Amino acid sequence: MYKNNYLKKKLEGTLYYILLLFLYPISMLPIGLLTALFSRPIYFITYNVIRYRYNVVLQNLSRSFPYKRYAEINETARGFYKEFSVLIAELIKLFSISRTRSLNLIQVENPELLLQYHLTGRNMIAILGHYGNWECLNILPHIFPFPVNALYKPIKNQLMDRVVKNVRTRFGMQLIPF
Repeated sequence: MYKNNYLKKKLEGTLYYILLLFLYPISMLPIGLLTALFSRPIYFITYNVIRYRYNVVLQNLSRSFPYKRYAEINETARGFYKEFSVLIAELIKLFSISRTRSLNLIQVENPELLLQYHLTGRNMIAILGHYGNWECLNILPHIFPFPVNALYKPIKNQLMDRVVKNVRTRFGMQLIPF
């Protein structure tokens, strides 16, 4: 049993570095080109070939929009997969994006409020909606003079979890699994 776990960890580690060696050069492409080259194939594969979490998406949309017809739900699902493919292309870009470029991607409204709370010793919790590519928020530790932690749900696929954690912690974000 120990030997199998050891070999599994070694294999996962090797696959992780192979994946990084593959993704990093791709991430150097300009975001527009990267999105143009990869979002359509990612959409095609996730929506048409492997049907990634398709039943979950349809079920969630049907529950959210109970009065929509199936055709409308299906069209909304297609839109989700198109946006999802763009988010994946953007995630790839985050492997190599510079700190300066990353700082330009987000805008924090009223940062002085958070700084004031910090200076007075108040604890803070920010709750954000799951809208857009919130992976870009990994730069927050460079905006604020205090530690920034993020709750995250680990991905079941350990290889992909490690890859995504690499992006999320790249600029000092601390992750708290739940």
